[in-house]
Amino acid sequence: MSEIDSTVRQRKGRDGQTKAPLLSKMYESDETGALGTTSPEQVELGVAGEKKATKIKTPKAPFGFSTCPPIVVWLNPLVWLVLLIDFVVGLILWPLYIFKRLQIPNPTTTANEDGGWRHTTPKDAPGPGIETCYDCYQQIYTKWADKNFQGVRTFLGQKDGKKMFGETVWTTYKEAGTIADKVGAGLVSLGCKPNETNILIFEETCKEWSQTFQGCITQSITLATAYATLGLSAVAHVVDECDIKVVVCNYKNAQKVVDMAAKSKTLTHVVYTNNYVSPENKKKAPNPVTNVAANVAVMSFEELIEAGAKSPVAHTKPKTDANAVIMYTSGSTGPPKGVMLTHKNCAAAFAGLTDAVKHLPQGAGAYVNYLPMAHILALCAEFVMAWNGSAVGYADPKSISSKGACRQRPDGTVNELPAYPFPPGAIQEFKPCFFVAVPKIWDILKKSVEEKVGGMGPVIQHIFLAGYAARYFALKRYGDTPVFNILFKKIQATFGGNIQWGASGGGPLAEDVQEFARVCLNIQLIQGYGLTETAACGTIQSFRDSRGLIVGPPQAATALKVEDCAEICDPEGKPYLASDTMHMGKPCKGRGEILIKGPTVAAGYYKRPEETAKAFQKDGWFRTGDIGLFTPDCSIQIIDRVKNLVKLKGGEYIPLEAMEREYATSVYCDSVSGGVMAYGDGDMDRPVLMMHANVNLFRKKGDGQTVKQLCESQEVNDTILADLQRIGKANLARNAVVVGVHLIPGSEDPDLAWTPENGCQTASNKLQRNIVKNKFAKELAELKKKGIQ
Repeated sequence: MSEIDSTVRQRKGRDGQTKAPLLSKMYESDETGALGTTSPEQVELGVAGEKKATKIKTPKAPFGFSTCPPIVVWLNPLVWLVLLIDFVVGLILWPLYIFKRLQIPNPTTTANEDGGWRHTTPKDAPGPGIETCYDCYQQIYTKWADKNFQGVRTFLGQKDGKKMFGETVWTTYKEAGTIADKVGAGLVSLGCKPNETNILIFEETCKEWSQTFQGCITQSITLATAYATLGLSAVAHVVDECDIKVVVCNYKNAQKVVDMAAKSKTLTHVVYTNNYVSPENKKKAPNPVTNVAANVAVMSFEELIEAGAKSPVAHTKPKTDANAVIMYTSGSTGPPKGVMLTHKNCAAAFAGLTDAVKHLPQGAGAYVNYLPMAHILALCAEFVMAWNGSAVGYADPKSISSKGACRQRPDGTVNELPAYPFPPGAIQEFKPCFFVAVPKIWDILKKSVEEKVGGMGPVIQHIFLAGYAARYFALKRYGDTPVFNILFKKIQATFGGNIQWGASGGGPLAEDVQEFARVCLNIQLIQGYGLTETAACGTIQSFRDSRGLIVGPPQAATALKVEDCAEICDPEGKPYLASDTMHMGKPCKGRGEILIKGPTVAAGYYKRPEETAKAFQKDGWFRTGDIGLFTPDCSIQIIDRVKNLVKLKGGEYIPLEAMEREYATSVYCDSVSGGVMAYGDGDMDRPVLMMHANVNLFRKKGDGQTVKQLCESQEVNDTILADLQRIGKANLARNAVVVGVHLIPGSEDPDLAWTPENGCQTASNKLQRNIVKNKFAKELAELKKKGIQ
């Protein structure tokens, strides 16, 4: 506790100023519909292309949460009255808050025998005698037999561009175990052989995805995974490389996969799911395939289950070193590679993750699985919740809120508002207690709430701001603000009202975003660090650790160390060395490339011996390619990726991911359309930025100006660049402050947006730099000139 408490510091937000929200189309904006809408001061702009441009006013900063509210807040007597009442009640309840905080375990570390640090009590299995995924799930089915496990909202079709749902249908744990048996037996009836056959799943997250995985492990069949956003050429590559016999895919892709099967030497069966297929469409076209290749058979997932029921077979328990999954990465640094994760790897990963959340209540709460299950984070998160006996509801990013979903009531009417009863969005339908998201989603949630609060009256805004600051400082001292919490509950209710714990992974999370989730949403949000190659395991932050930019100490199943990166220097020109004791004026226990070791480290890349040798060392250490440091308490702080540390003309390195994390917090950044991409190279003196722009603050009511016209306005560019430079000077090194920005009207032109569908982002929302650079080559060439001084 003392180590964590020593990091507490008073601050005026991360940049010393009140932060402002994004005022554009929001991912979750309708989820806070009860809070109103914002009406910022309107300003005049000249239309791009006119000879005489109208000068603009600097837009007034809209509402934003801050730990140091403006002076006008403290001049409000009502604020002081609420503060006084809250302080008295909070002081009385303070011992209770301390007791609750101490119930959360605080992990400890010790020196590893061959360098680095590891968990004091290493763990390579979730429990005694549990060595494989098969062992894990067999225990789960028995322990939680009669509890609800898998929840699916009945899909009824489309209405006004939204997915329409009916009631939720649940499968119990016992029933899930029976279905897994039938799926496994069904695959055997199709000619799949235990310990020999690989099958592929090419589908979005759904109940059938989970059932396929669980069915495979009953017969020691290896499941290869491919993101649903990958093109058919990538799927064909996986089919050929892994000698795939069966492909499980969505109804809409069945014909495409069958056509591809004509060229395959191994593919014999295509099994399609009815995920998001309406009853009307199924009635019109019960079989989606009209042209069936001579060498392939087609059946529905339900028919696969029926085949297994008719031909039951005994389980084939997998060996610990057998591949459980061959997980193809999304390819952010090159072509997708198949990561071989054995049953031992997965069981150890489950052990490390369940140990980190062992204080969560057993047999209670729910979880929404909407992230791609082809990503190791989603696969592991579902297991952790199943191990705890939680209910798991399935959704997709677009229908998780009422922004992309509506709900048919029993009387036939339709509810499109985020309200009870019969809420449209999955987050309100399932009321999760635990929520996992990538940084982009957490950032969008923050900005959407700020937008709605910004539309309320000044007195209410003042109370929100005072409450936010008061709760921030109370939580740092293991207290709370019981009166202000009543106000925050109104916001929390729009996200189901039950979320208590959250995890962020897949990239760096801005400190003020993590702070917002803890203070305003009352979510104990932690960060974790891991890779597909380490089965999502590496480090995980303690729920008692309130620091930002920290991803925590080694998990129970891993050991970590840093290795010299003498050829790469920090902003002060010093190389990253494992022997370093200081980083940018702060103490540390070594800096450099992060290496991970332990039972979670994968067996290598499938049929890629050269690439395996480069990343997987013979002594068991895996080279992550990430630059990080050990804090004095042996937690890891990620600095950047080796490949994303770019040297400028003057020999200075700039951290692209760290820059993008900070600049994405700008009021003018449209995270929904793609966010930002920092750029620099050896020909440039200073970096520049490409940014999807929110320009609503500049729009004059009724003037008819398009987003594209506003993005091309010099006045708009100058104003936005000034805001970016303010953020950069407050949070980054001098050489990382951008000197130019290109604004992209992605919210107006979908072709310009950066999405997984067009390849500009991976399925886990990571930026595909090379694809973006190629797509915007002309604009980037002009922008680069601003970085040459």
